Amino acid sequence: MRALAIGLVLAYHADRRLAGGILGVDLFFVLSGFLITTLLLDERVRTGRIAVGNFYARRALRLLPALGVAIVLVTVIHRLPGALPTDLAFGLPFVVVYATNWASVYSIPRLGTLGPYWSLAIEEQFYLVWPWVIGRWARARRLAEIFVGIAVVMMVARTGWSVMRWRGSDRITFFRADGLLLGAALAVVLARREAHNVLRALKAAWLGPLALAGITIPWIVLVARDGPVTRSVAYGCVGIAGAALIGSVVLVPTSLVASVLRTRPLVAIGRVSYGLYLFNYPIFTLVQAQGWSAPVKVIVEFSATALVAVVSWRFVEQPALRLRRRFRAPAAAA
Repeated sequence: MRALAIGLVLAYHADRRLAGGILGVDLFFVLSGFLITTLLLDERVRTGRIAVGNFYARRALRLLPALGVAIVLVTVIHRLPGALPTDLAFGLPFVVVYATNWASVYSIPRLGTLGPYWSLAIEEQFYLVWPWVIGRWARARRLAEIFVGIAVVMMVARTGWSVMRWRGSDRITFFRADGLLLGAALAVVLARREAHNVLRALKAAWLGPLALAGITIPWIVLVARDGPVTRSVAYGCVGIAGAALIGSVVLVPTSLVASVLRTRPLVAIGRVSYGLYLFNYPIFTLVQAQGWSAPVKVIVEFSATALVAVVSWRFVEQPALRLRRRFRAPAAAA
């Protein structure tokens, strides 16, 4: 699913006419909400508590090393001819403290090649508060329903702001947390053993194709007619479809959709998707400024981005991930 999400984003950055590619960010949000909530619930069951400090350390080791490489890359590219103008003195402090989404609301042009990091800021703000939320409310009744209810309120509020055409509203954390909450709600549901039988009885295998349609149709609509309101509705549709897709592959791992998503090329792309997201926009903007033909630009864009992402994964992210094991939650005493 990460491969699907990053593929949409890369297509959008390669050709802005493919505006539906922005929906890949919503798939990332749903995945993050689901995975982080699942890990936190599992830790609470195994140990009886959530070690918030260890959680922050694990997230930092996963995210910060590659982000440091990206900052160096953006700084170098910024000094090359043809690069997209970037106010590093303005943007870098926001990147470092994961507040780029707020900066982009008020001054998108000044961020330049740092612009796409707004979604990373939203996720990091989610990581900051979510272990406390789950630690406090994990045993609350109807927790999944509460998450879904808040997500629906956010969708409606975002659409309302879009109608008013308030600048940058789709980058404010509150207005984009619906995907995170939908993923979290799914994690809570799947953590309940009795839920599995109910969901299987609903023919979860059918959810996969329906979910893919729920992602594809909004993408086509945005390519045909982009706009603030259309985007807002599409965000919500893809958030719901993304949660349905996760549910289908978890509950029916032998389905055709699950089998396709498990293929080695997609798994390999998903593994380096964080690096691909970090590095693609600076590289793409630099290549697009050159006077090469369209096919050459596409080849160079994707090849260079893939190369940098793989190098980052091998020599930066993997060593950090090995350190992260020191901060894993211990198993509960017998």
